[in-house]
This record gives sequence, C-alpha cells and structure tokens, in this order.
Amino acid sequence: MRIVFASVLLAGTFALVGGQPVVSQQAGAVKPPFSLTISYNPKNPAQETSADQIVKAGSWLTFLIRKTNIADHEIPVRPHGCLLQYDVRDSSGSPVAHRKSKDPSGIVRMEPAGQPRMLQPGESKVIFEDVGNWYEMDKPGIYAVQVSQCLSDDPASDVVKSNALTITVLPADSPQPTQ
Repeated sequence: MRIVFASVLLAGTFALVGGQPVVSQQAGAVKPPFSLTISYNPKNPAQETSADQIVKAGSWLTFLIRKTNIADHEIPVRPHGCLLQYDVRDSSGSPVAHRKSKDPSGIVRMEPAGQPRMLQPGESKVIFEDVGNWYEMDKPGIYAVQVSQCLSDDPASDVVKSNALTITVLPADSPQPTQ
C-alpha cells in the first residue's frame, strides 16, 4: 500500500517526460538535433525500459543512456565542453547528495577528449553509467533520475533533457520486489 501511495505522490512530485526530447526554452530555440533517453532494467541492463523500477537497497544502479541523432546531418556525440549532466532527486524534489568517496561532479563524458566521434542521421550511441555509485541512492526512498546535455559547444546553450525515471528503493531485508 505504501508503494501505491508513494507512486501516486510521485505523479504530483516529478514532472516525467516519457522519452521525448525536452529543450529548455530560450529565445529562438530550434528543434533539437538529438534525443536522450535513460533506461534502467535491474534484471537485464541491456534491455531498455523507461518503466518505473522497484529495487532493494544495495542494488546495482547502472543506467543505460541513449543519444540518437534525429537531425538530417551528422552531429558530434559530445560537443566540445558539453558533458552529460545528471539530475537525481528524492521524493520531495530535493537534489540527492553526491557520495563523498567518489567524483562529486555529476558530470560524465560520452567520448574521450580530442576529435569528437560523429553520429550520422538516425544513429545512436549507448553508454552505461553507474549513477548509483555517484549519488546517495542506497537508502530506502523514491528517486527520480534524469540526464541532459547542451545543444552546442557553448555550455550556456539550450539543453536536451531525457525522460525521467523513478526508482523506488526498498529496505535490503524486504521481500524481493515483483514487477
């Protein structure tokens, strides 16, 4: 019953985006050249799903991130100076703390520095990121995870946001979650 109530509560707490690219609106914003999706499947990490997940505390929290070129021209996987940004929030909408023993940046590279790899129209790049290793998500609770990336080499440019995933973490001694 608590999980059902928490799920209803989340509907009002998080603005979920359902896999469509979202661009922050600045004056003159144009259609984004790519989409981002984030997926988490505790039973089969390579199988993409944007469904809410229920896991036990201590579970492996590695997310699959897919960037897809939806433009009619090639684009860089990662524009210079434009890294993926993670937004991890608890059920009250507050940012989740970074783990003290890990890199606290919340920023990851999709490609190493140097010449950027290009995505052809319709092509995707998939990476796996251990977000649970960077953020304090091991306590029971409800978390929303979303990733974003700026549109150009200018880090102040508009950004594309992924869908948001809701992860419910149960106590480690709770029965195995069924989904």
